[in-house]
Amino acid sequence: MTVSEDVPRRKRMTAAARRALLLQSARTVFLRNGLGGTRMKEIAEEAGVSEAMVYQHFASKDEVFRVAVLEPLEELVGELAELGGGMADLPTGRDRRAWACSTCSATSSCPWKPWPGRSPT
Repeated sequence: MTVSEDVPRRKRMTAAARRALLLQSARTVFLRNGLGGTRMKEIAEEAGVSEAMVYQHFASKDEVFRVAVLEPLEELVGELAELGGGMADLPTGRDRRAWACSTCSATSSCPWKPWPGRSPT
């Protein structure tokens, strides 16, 4: 028996599975550190991958935040608005992001938070 026969082979993750792992890891790190306190390296460490692997899937920390946090939040707000029952007053479209951001504790470093003199993107 050779050494290679003794060691079980690791299965390679699909791109979709790796992306899901990165997004969950990013949510964990953003929750712990906030947007301003999070570094891409920390997301990589949480996921058990290299920082380069994170950058293969996302161009920037802002993109990770948008995909991991803002898009699911906007989807949830949309689903709540569709349920009705007093939810009809929830904002839609671009105003939804501003409303969602108003419930977030992020600092002014958040590119999506509508601070005075700056409209939401």
